[in-house]
Amino acid sequence: MKKVKRNWVTDFFIRHRKLLRIMKITLVFLLAGLVTFATETYSQATKLTMKMENATIQDVFNEIESISEFRIAFNNSKLDATTAVNIDVKDQTIDKILDAILGEMHLRYEIVDRYIVITDKPTPAVAGKTQQKTVKGKVTNTQGEPIPGVTILIKGTTNGVVTDVNGNFSIAISENDNILVFSFVGMQTQEIEIGNQQEFSVVLKDEMVGIDEVIVVGYGTVKKSDLTGSVSKISGNEIQKVTAVSMETALQGRAAGVMVTQASSAPGGGISVRIRGGNSIQGGNEPLYVIDGVPVYNNNNEVNPGGGQFNELRTAPNALASLNPSDIESVEVLKDASSTAIYGSRGANGVVLITTKRGKSEQSKVELDAYYGVQNITKEFDVLNSSDLMSWANEGAVNGGQSVIFSNEQIANPKYNTNWQKEILRENAPTSNYQLTFSGGSKQVTYTVSGNYFNQDGIIQKSGFDRYSMRMNLDANLKKWLKVGESFSYSRTINDQAFEGGSGNANSSALFSALAYIPMLPVYNETTGNYSRREDGIVPGYSPYNRKNPVQLVNEITDQTVADRILGNFFIDISPVEGLTLHSSLGLDLDSRERDYYFSNNKDPYNLKGSASIGNTKALSLVNTNMATYEKDLDKHRLTATGVYELQKRSMQRSSISNSIFDNDITMFYDIAAGTQSGGPGVSSNYTEWTMASFLGRINYIYNDKYLATLTARADGSSKFGKDNRWGFFPSAALAWKMGEEDFIKSLNVFSSMKLRVSAGKTGNQEIGVNQAVTRYSRDKYSFGGQEVNAYYPSVGNSSLRWETTNQFDAGLDMGFFKERMSLTFDAYYKKTFDLLMTYNIPSELGYSSTTGNVGKLENKGVEISVGGWIADTRNFKWRSDLNISANKNKVLDLGTSTSLRGSAMSYDYGSAFSSGNLVKVGYPVGSFYGLLLDGIYRTQEEVDNNTLKYSGGVVPDIGSARYKDISGPLDEDGNYTAPDGVIDINDRAILGDPNPDIVFGWNNTVTYKFLELYFFFQGVYGNEVLNLNRRDLFDEMYQHNIGQERYDNAWRPDNPDAKYPKANARIGIVQRIPSGVYSDFFIEDGSYIRLKNIRLTANIKSQLLENNGVTAKLYLSGQNLLTI
Repeated sequence: MKKVKRNWVTDFFIRHRKLLRIMKITLVFLLAGLVTFATETYSQATKLTMKMENATIQDVFNEIESISEFRIAFNNSKLDATTAVNIDVKDQTIDKILDAILGEMHLRYEIVDRYIVITDKPTPAVAGKTQQKTVKGKVTNTQGEPIPGVTILIKGTTNGVVTDVNGNFSIAISENDNILVFSFVGMQTQEIEIGNQQEFSVVLKDEMVGIDEVIVVGYGTVKKSDLTGSVSKISGNEIQKVTAVSMETALQGRAAGVMVTQASSAPGGGISVRIRGGNSIQGGNEPLYVIDGVPVYNNNNEVNPGGGQFNELRTAPNALASLNPSDIESVEVLKDASSTAIYGSRGANGVVLITTKRGKSEQSKVELDAYYGVQNITKEFDVLNSSDLMSWANEGAVNGGQSVIFSNEQIANPKYNTNWQKEILRENAPTSNYQLTFSGGSKQVTYTVSGNYFNQDGIIQKSGFDRYSMRMNLDANLKKWLKVGESFSYSRTINDQAFEGGSGNANSSALFSALAYIPMLPVYNETTGNYSRREDGIVPGYSPYNRKNPVQLVNEITDQTVADRILGNFFIDISPVEGLTLHSSLGLDLDSRERDYYFSNNKDPYNLKGSASIGNTKALSLVNTNMATYEKDLDKHRLTATGVYELQKRSMQRSSISNSIFDNDITMFYDIAAGTQSGGPGVSSNYTEWTMASFLGRINYIYNDKYLATLTARADGSSKFGKDNRWGFFPSAALAWKMGEEDFIKSLNVFSSMKLRVSAGKTGNQEIGVNQAVTRYSRDKYSFGGQEVNAYYPSVGNSSLRWETTNQFDAGLDMGFFKERMSLTFDAYYKKTFDLLMTYNIPSELGYSSTTGNVGKLENKGVEISVGGWIADTRNFKWRSDLNISANKNKVLDLGTSTSLRGSAMSYDYGSAFSSGNLVKVGYPVGSFYGLLLDGIYRTQEEVDNNTLKYSGGVVPDIGSARYKDISGPLDEDGNYTAPDGVIDINDRAILGDPNPDIVFGWNNTVTYKFLELYFFFQGVYGNEVLNLNRRDLFDEMYQHNIGQERYDNAWRPDNPDAKYPKANARIGIVQRIPSGVYSDFFIEDGSYIRLKNIRLTANIKSQLLENNGVTAKLYLSGQNLLTI
């Protein structure tokens, strides 16, 4: 069916005459009686010249529309638009041209103004055929104006007609036809049962795009126009445009105020999500995830199985990667207190509500979605080849007062020049996805059943991720007052992880090792056949730094985690009286994981002669929700009240066993007892459990569809906290005013909607370890008299431990323009978190090592802007664009008795919880980078001679070496830094940068031309700094390992005194380790970027054969991370 587009310019000036619209929108036709004169004038006065040979009718109609103001509507089932015609006319009116085109076809046309409607000629009834009858009627808009060109289809068929210039229609139906479907661009589609009725009066309403869509909120739903809180919605269609392993990846850049970062680039690796900034220092900062009403936990480290000789170097897999993104119907992100307070003690970090697809009462449908793609790195890291590294080593040796190490012949003709990156990276890493979905149902029962297989090979060899999943959602309306249903899913993920971690040390991952390992060595020693080792590269005057053969790290380590997860929710809804619904559900989240880990025997790079471990984690969450909802409309008043009692219990059991020194590699981790390490296998296990009971209520009140109020309160009692503070109370209130319903706003003829929102409330954070409120003992061993003796290190309990609490205020403005074809949302917020939960060391003389208490305050404040609309909206070309921008500022307000929490541990400080490159300090953002300030290079001997600074460790600077700023001396008795003392040491550290972006943005675009759709999405951040740990190993002065090409090309040399970087040096580089372990601004870089995150081209395949069999098909080509600026 071809549909007509209405000219917004003509309609606007006739009906409004005040303001020029900024984008094209579709509008209803003007009343025929008002435009009769214009019709006669334009259609009779306009003459066209055309010459087209062997062109389709569709092409001819397109040409008419392109050279005139005429718009043509017709029914595809009655007119074959692919029929070839020849036309050659000069200065002819449109009626003459249409007569020539349609010829003997059984069609008629009518012209009104610039619109042409082509319909069937009446057909006499034929005896002997299936009994038919004719129904007729008229279609108007809400103002009573007739609408020409409305499509009327018999549901389930392609048979239909379009309304004439007066909005009238007549259609022949058979005795088996039950429903007519009325549709028109820019208006809401209606389905009407035919029954025994023969004449219809149909009123189509304008499609107010977005304003009446249903938004899922905690424990209910609400129309977007009635929403008082700040909620962002991402549809399942948007998520499926992205080739994503997990749902969180698809959120990136699509919701204002949401920051998504990849904690690991490994397939299935961890992902971090922050909503309106981080609210805690040592507690959890991840939002609460709720899938089909069941809270699920996404603490990657909590569910990460233990085990492994180097477990601390391993990044935890992503717990939510078990959820298949193709099953998602929508994702709602709750951000302000009004929307999150309903989740009480778990709402401080925001809430992500995930709704999976459910069946609809329609014909059964089968969907198959499959894709295959490849991944590759866009550019290798530019490190030195063998010749340049040997030259660099000679420079360093000479600068250190030694003789050259490598001869000119060795430099010119190196024996080996191994590209270690190529040795361990896949040139093309395949990824594929296969989804099969069955859905449908009747008025009584609907269903959705899906199965999925996803595979992604990692860029590093032997790494990869596989997911097998199935889902079954079922709803049954047993009675008018009784409904039952369930959501059930099972998934198995298999994560094969390369030896990689986040410490930044070149020995902590195969990839870091590939960058730093010297290229003068081959993969295998020619003499022994074993992997080459650093010892093979030792020559007089040159001893390679202690790096490991990266190929060995990839090939000789097995590290696999298998996770089985079951999510289920079973519910019953009872409606005993009008307006009252009783709901009860039981949800479960069962997560079982096993990690198998093995270092090979005779090729073990750490000389452990084989190391094996198995780690297991089993976590079970059960939640019972009992809810009553009452809705009542009375004149201008509308009330919705909800009351809930909820009980949740979560338990987790962890165990691990490890051993080393194996005779061979035959049994690997299958026979850990075969290891012969001293003291036997290492075994550990623990069990934790907590429960929470909750009472909550919400009242939504609307007066005259203009004034809205929402009151929410929740009381949570959790066993995680001390007996004195187990219960917390979390209230919120929100008000909204639909200003767009006021006459003084309507008179502007600009806004189709406008709503002002304000909210305030309190939420909590209980994401701390279990049993922090009680005294705990950790077991260890020490040697006494030649015997191993058990030792116990206690952590003192705190019975007064209470919730972290966040108070939040939000003000927002929602605006819609041109019947919601364009929208704008603005939010400003302020959040203050107090009673921060922190573990800190205490003097051992007290008999305890540490305790947990409520210490400190911090704040987040920011703004969010979302704007979207139709840049173009014609019949053949559409462009929808949505932009969101958010800015958040984070600041520490109080740390109790301390003013800062440093990475390098100080007496009775919190330092053990932080890396040496970060600082938590009052007045600054959480996690600020911290270190020394580089002050250039000693470029001349005169500068060296005039140097008065002393460096810790006894390092004496010389020409070409780095220089640092002396900004302070040691702490005084009051804990304040003294004046500069002429010594460069840890007292000279300063704030170097902020890892939190000033601005986060996303820009979504969908462009449609005929059967083609182009989707492209830009995402980026601005104003943050990053601590580049690559530079620590690849940009220092040392020559015993490989370095970056840029470092080599821009190093200080006598002929390059104005160089960017210091010279090569034999000793430990003073760029990175003055004093030992302290960072400097040399490692800090601007983290701002703009990235073409996703692009996808889709072709909708149109075929009469497919349509006749009820089949639709699409082909698409997509790419990710194709461009970064």
